[in-house]
Amino acid sequence: MDEPTPIVPIVSKDYMTRWGTANLRPNTSVTIHVGSTKAEPIRACLTRPLVLGRFAGTDPDVHINLEAYAAAEKGVSRQHASLTLVAKTVMLTDLNSLNGTFLNGHRLAPNKHYIVRDGDEIRLSELAIYIFYTTQPSEENLAFK
Repeated sequence: MDEPTPIVPIVSKDYMTRWGTANLRPNTSVTIHVGSTKAEPIRACLTRPLVLGRFAGTDPDVHINLEAYAAAEKGVSRQHASLTLVAKTVMLTDLNSLNGTFLNGHRLAPNKHYIVRDGDEIRLSELAIYIFYTTQPSEENLAFK
């Protein structure tokens, strides 16, 4: 009987561990920057799993359409990956994409959750995405300034 081929992550030689926060605090928003850290941010609402992918027209199963960023040419699948909030932690899952999902240079195994930290780089095949957590001041904090 044939054994399945093991999934081995590709590890970059110059990989550095990032130590950004992994937990969302109250009044924290999640923003996604596609292509560059200086790109116009997309605010992500993680009240339900958020699917990243591409489509022409409308597709109710994809929540952030990356078609405008040449996603097809860069190898992004229609339903490539998802971001989910689990107990105040943002998790990234590759949705069995054809060309892979990478977190800070590491290829992710399909259908497994990985912690995403503030400032992490996500690559959907060849399309880079950067994720940031921004804490907005609450009305209580503003009263003390």
